[in-house]
Amino acid sequence: MKKIAGLIAVILIAALGFVGYRYWDTTYHSHDAYAVVTEGVKEKSKTAKGTDYKVNGKQYYMIKYTFDFYDASGNKTTLTYDGPESADPTPLTPGTYVRAKISQKRVTNGPWTISEGDVPAKALSAIKNQ
Repeated sequence: MKKIAGLIAVILIAALGFVGYRYWDTTYHSHDAYAVVTEGVKEKSKTAKGTDYKVNGKQYYMIKYTFDFYDASGNKTTLTYDGPESADPTPLTPGTYVRAKISQKRVTNGPWTISEGDVPAKALSAIKNQ
């Protein structure tokens, strides 16, 4: 009986480890990707309760973007990105190129503005042909 309980425990631990790894891999395991900036949408920041988020009486805003990111091989991933919250957020300049670290689900770091020459050839070709 103890052997069966031990075997079940080992199987459960292995299953939980596998599920945990898959979550981490799709959510946080990131790689470089490139995109061109489109017009963002300015939205009011909200608290967890859904009320307007204000600091010292000033309404905070964020700018939401939808990016078509391309990796160095030209593979496409579409993700949304919420810019930093601020009373007066500075938008990214439409038409400029950005590099970011992305996972399958989110932008994990960045985006950073770069020059067209810093975009890998296959990614640049895919961006220009979209």
